[in-house]
Amino acid sequence: MHYLFSGFLLDTEKKELFYNNNTVKLTGQSYLLLEYWVQHPGEITSKETLIEKVWKGRIVASNTIDQSLYKLKKTLNSIHSQNYFESIYGLGIKFMPVVKCLSNEIQNTKHKQSSLHKVIISVSAVSLLVFVYFLSTYFKSKTTVVEKTNRQELFLVTPENQGSSNWLKNGPTLLITQILSHSKKVTLKDKHDIPQYLTQKNYLETQWKFSPQLKLLTTELSIQGNLFTLNFSLVDKQGNKQSQDFTNNRLNATIEQGINWLNLQDYTSSSVELKIPEDSYLLETYMRGLAAVANEQIDNAIDYFQLCINQDSQFHMAKLQLAQLYDRQGKQIDALALLDTIDLSNNNPLIEIESKTIRGGILLRQGEPDKALSIYLQLLQAYSKEEYPQLLLTEYKLSILYRSLSQNQKSMEHLNSLESSFIRKNDYAFLAEVYQAKSSLFLLIGESKKSKHFANLAMQQFSIIGDLIGQAKTHSVLARIAAQQAEYEQALKHLKQSLNITKSLKYKFGIGATLNEIISILILQGKLNQALGLIQEMESIANEINFTAMQLAAKQFTIEISLILKRWKKANIILKEHLELAQASNNKRALLSHAFLSIDLAINENKQELARQQLQALKSSKEVKTEKRAMIHWNIAKAKHYLLVHQQQQAEHLLLTSSNSAKEIEDGESIIKINNILSELYLKQDKAQNALAQLEYSSNFKVPPYPYLRLKAQALFQLGKKGAALETASLCKRQAYELWTLEDEVFLNSLIPKSR
Repeated sequence: MHYLFSGFLLDTEKKELFYNNNTVKLTGQSYLLLEYWVQHPGEITSKETLIEKVWKGRIVASNTIDQSLYKLKKTLNSIHSQNYFESIYGLGIKFMPVVKCLSNEIQNTKHKQSSLHKVIISVSAVSLLVFVYFLSTYFKSKTTVVEKTNRQELFLVTPENQGSSNWLKNGPTLLITQILSHSKKVTLKDKHDIPQYLTQKNYLETQWKFSPQLKLLTTELSIQGNLFTLNFSLVDKQGNKQSQDFTNNRLNATIEQGINWLNLQDYTSSSVELKIPEDSYLLETYMRGLAAVANEQIDNAIDYFQLCINQDSQFHMAKLQLAQLYDRQGKQIDALALLDTIDLSNNNPLIEIESKTIRGGILLRQGEPDKALSIYLQLLQAYSKEEYPQLLLTEYKLSILYRSLSQNQKSMEHLNSLESSFIRKNDYAFLAEVYQAKSSLFLLIGESKKSKHFANLAMQQFSIIGDLIGQAKTHSVLARIAAQQAEYEQALKHLKQSLNITKSLKYKFGIGATLNEIISILILQGKLNQALGLIQEMESIANEINFTAMQLAAKQFTIEISLILKRWKKANIILKEHLELAQASNNKRALLSHAFLSIDLAINENKQELARQQLQALKSSKEVKTEKRAMIHWNIAKAKHYLLVHQQQQAEHLLLTSSNSAKEIEDGESIIKINNILSELYLKQDKAQNALAQLEYSSNFKVPPYPYLRLKAQALFQLGKKGAALETASLCKRQAYELWTLEDEVFLNSLIPKSR
């Protein structure tokens, strides 16, 4: 069997431990301990059990077990530092990482393939990382191939120090990579998959252990006079070299000769794979565009690709590139118009897959998930018997779409399948994306520990490959995890890092998404004016890029602030606009948020029957039935309704039950809300000590000052501690002045000693 945890792979057949394909040396005893724990993750194991299961009942001193555990922890932490073990006083030891067991059937596929002809291609040293994210259908998908037989492996060695203006070095490398990425005969691996702590030499030595047929391909294009010369050089594990030059006065003929040579080496085929333009000027323009994108010269790249299309209206590869750049700039209408022209005149399956995958992503961001779902499912069904590499990207996007439609089980099934594929292929770039997606999904369903685990894995992989956009997205996920645990300052640190990255890349969608997270934190902290300013900025970006989900978020924040400030009329107006937009886009998450906001407004306006009806309707929703956080939020709303109709005992019981549920999933945000409500209830019942006990538990988190400090001041006052109450109330006013009400001011003044 094979067990995955924290980036490690334990092979119990070979009795070896691997990390990023590198063997980790273990003593015999350390291996036996680790093997036992990965087979019993999360269980609390006593020393007696370890003696029975690991030492097979032999007489063992207690310190022998401690020393063996220390050695194992030291070995694991020397490679990837984290908390692997937790000692439970009086009970035993618990193995903390999430462990995934891969079946022998899946793993045998990998071992069988090591004896096949394969090729891994690594892209140039040019920084393609942001390019990889936005143009994933060309470059990221090159590593996402279906596991079939008779594939080859190649590692593309490219010239170093490639300047932004040197398209002769950048362009050909990117073009050859793009063509090979669509080959059914080649498995591609990005050079950026090399872990940062390994040299290229060490990395290749490791790869050769698993793939002895791996070859290195060096590609170089030069020009002298009016002649272009393309050199291909293949080197195998034994150092045997095969070199070939192709020279012609026409660029396209030179490149074509090289591709034909690759075809003879069985790396490409001439069936449906991408063809290069026959016109040399057109090909050069396209290669200049590729080089411009790789160097983040987006405006120049758009000009180059537009020139290509003006010269040849059937040049669909240039249209795909331009459509993705338009989408990146928020020009979805222009992007869809280009894709329409492709769909009308294209007969290449590879172009169709990429075009429709791009279209699905745009439709999803425009709030039309059903249309996107239909496109993805049709693609996967149409080419289910094929092995096109781009289909795994489609499946990845499908998993994200299922999550947005609250079909969490389907989303997780697809992500688990993709995770296994990318682990087998050592595809670090796409594996990081899957980890990040799983983290978001676990957070959504209330599994915060698992969410943080996968977020850390994603950040580790994105950092290794240098993917800035991936890091920005993961910072946002880590911020949501921190916010859920009421670690607001930590959340803002993550979000500032995300915002710095997205602004440096002028990535409007990323900027808006990060602002969305920051606004949420500011509202929790009571910094409403600052939040309102950012809402306007986010809404402006949402309108500019025509992103419905972001428009909905802006309206939701406006409603939340209106509720806090007791502006019921404005809340009703924006709530109606929010509902119309959510219904028009069929955004199920937004409809769920709308239902909770409507209940809050009805309770605040003392509309008891309306609130009861809305609660009853929401109770039967799939989200409340299946998502832990949604159920907790519903319980809180129900408890508020109990208080509204003076059923205090029922409210208290429901809140205490919900508090236990929130503690199980470490939902600090909900715990604080519940404790605030309970404290208000206890203060009305003159149970100041009970109120303080609830507030004291909240202090385990970095709780926002309001209403926490105000409630604490009232409790202290009830207990006769007037001085402490005055100090606490004054602190609350200073830290949350925007939330400070006239009623609060009256209470504060009552605490000030009267002068005689």
